[in-house]
Amino acid sequence: MKALWKQEAGEATIEFIGMLALLVLPLIYTIVALAQIQSYTYATNQINHAIAQLAAQGGQRSLINQQIEFAKQDYHLGTDLQVELECGACLAGETATVKVTTHPALPGTAAWPALAKTLVIPVESTSTIVLSRDLKP
Repeated sequence: MKALWKQEAGEATIEFIGMLALLVLPLIYTIVALAQIQSYTYATNQINHAIAQLAAQGGQRSLINQQIEFAKQDYHLGTDLQVELECGACLAGETATVKVTTHPALPGTAAWPALAKTLVIPVESTSTIVLSRDLKP
C-alpha cells in the first residue's frame, strides 16, 4: 500500500497547475476584455457629452472637429472613432443628434489582423439635444 502512495506523490501539484490553466486564465482574460470594453464605453459617452455641449451652445464646427481630435488622443482611439452630428438646418430651437461609435478589438488579437477585424464589439453612444443657438459652420 505504501508503494502505491509513493507513486502518486507530487501529482496534486500538476493537477493544480492544470486546473489553474483551464479555469483561471480564461477568467482573467474575460476580466481584461470587459475592462477594455468598459473603457471604450466610458470614452464614447464622454466624447458624446462634450460634442453635444459644444453643439447645443452654438459652437463652430471647427471647434467640434478639434474636440474630436483631442478625444482621439486622450482615449488612444486612433482612427477607430466615428462621430456623426445630424441637425437639419442647425438653427436655434431645433434638435440635433450626436452619435459616437467605436469598435474595440478584443485583447490579444492585435497579432492577427484578420482576427482583430472580425472579433470586435461595437460600442455606441447617442444623444439628442436642443440647440440653444445656431450652429456655426
